[in-house]
Amino acid sequence: MLTRISAPLVEPITLAEVKAALAVIGSADDDLLQRLITAAVASFDGADGKLARPLIEQRWRLSMDRFPVGVIRLPLPPVISVETISYVDTSSEDQEIDPSEYSVSGLGSTDHAIISPVSRWPTGTAVAIEFTAGFGDDPEDVPQDVRDALIATVGSRFAWREASILAQGSLSENPEVADAVDRWRVRGFG
Repeated sequence: MLTRISAPLVEPITLAEVKAALAVIGSADDDLLQRLITAAVASFDGADGKLARPLIEQRWRLSMDRFPVGVIRLPLPPVISVETISYVDTSSEDQEIDPSEYSVSGLGSTDHAIISPVSRWPTGTAVAIEFTAGFGDDPEDVPQDVRDALIATVGSRFAWREASILAQGSLSENPEVADAVDRWRVRGFG
């Protein structure tokens, strides 16, 4: 089970970028555009988003019933760091594994990070791994095609925001958005 512990501090696109791309002048639609930005980011970002990866740096917890026999593949690449690995031992005591007892490979990679025990994982239950993931803490760290896809999504939703217009026309996905989603979507976790 994945739980987001802390949300990103910024969005991967700004209101100013969206307004410039959509040629929106003035501030009459700022609140609407900001809501559309938030909705577009939510549809792309995190464990349930189209990309199945965090865009801006955020902290997550992976919870498991017990340790696996081998390595642990972390979801939500790119993983920036692993903060803690904790578990409940056979005496029902909370324990935290010293970082010298495991290694992490693939940090910063667009593929899954792998945690390997130095020898083997301890016997225990209620395993919790806290980690930080995302492309970075600045919107410029997010790949430009992903940012462009977010802006295009906001643009489509802004243009087709009226229910009566939606009933008269059809809203199809922008092929550039579909290409970016296909290129950056995480596949094959498990």
